Amino acid sequence: NRRVNCLNDKVPESFSGMSADLLIRWVRADAEGTIGSDGQKLAQLIDVAAQRALQPEIDSVSRATFREAALEAIGIARTRGALPKYYCDRRELRIRTSFMQREDWGDEWLRAEGEMVFQVFLDAMPIDIDFIETHSPDWSEVDPEMKMDLRLVKHLFKYLEIAQPFLGNGSREVADRWVAQAQYLP
Repeated sequence: NRRVNCLNDKVPESFSGMSADLLIRWVRADAEGTIGSDGQKLAQLIDVAAQRALQPEIDSVSRATFREAALEAIGIARTRGALPKYYCDRRELRIRTSFMQREDWGDEWLRAEGEMVFQVFLDAMPIDIDFIETHSPDWSEVDPEMKMDLRLVKHLFKYLEIAQPFLGNGSREVADRWVAQAQYLP
């Protein structure tokens, strides 16, 4: 087993040299306690794990493990408030949808993953669909800060579009409504 050089006794100098198994074990056992509130280090961990998860030359089991490490690191960042909510939402949606597009993981997995993407998308929205439908003809009455929030999350609609075909009927109907309203955001 390879020794990993560490800073501060427990934080690896570089996450990129770690195998998938070593990284997921480290994330589960040590990440929250050693870097839980260090947004810069968490962002580095998320980026490395996500990049490795999408490398085609790595075997699919290791890619799936790197993906889990990235998602768990995002969970730590959310819990600790170490990174902005939008950053975590965008990263999670990107990792999940990129992974969905890379390989055929089976219909059941794709449906479950699509539902997760949809849930993360809904949680990321600062408003509900009725708000958009009500205000889309005229955004002038809406608080400027809310309009800024909506401009920021507008980019998340592309991830919902990727997941749409995999959603169950009920979710797909709601997702269709959201996607149809995206063009009306400020």
